[in-house]
Amino acid sequence: SETPDTLQFRLPSHADAVLSRMNTLREEQHFCDITLLLLEPSGAAAHSFCFHGHKVVLAAASDFLRDQFLLHSGQAELTVSAVTNVEVGKGYYCPAIPDSLR
Repeated sequence: SETPDTLQFRLPSHADAVLSRMNTLREEQHFCDITLLLLEPSGAAAHSFCFHGHKVVLAAASDFLRDQFLLHSGQAELTVSAVTNVEVGKGYYCPAIPDSLR
């Protein structure tokens, strides 16, 4: 429902560019507001994965993480140990994030 006074610009690569820049900021640990620690059920530190990220991005990509962030509001670190394998957890909790960005 555009009005005649509305002017829109469409930049097809804008979304990819924004996500790429957000990932660069995450890799540099700028503006990260959550640290996910995925633990295997044994709790062995050798079998863990630490991921720094942005809650809004992760919540948009994962209903589970959105619910966890709402349940544990205000926490800067979230430990998740409900998976049997860290690699499975990385795919389950962060499904929209390509392996190259993890």
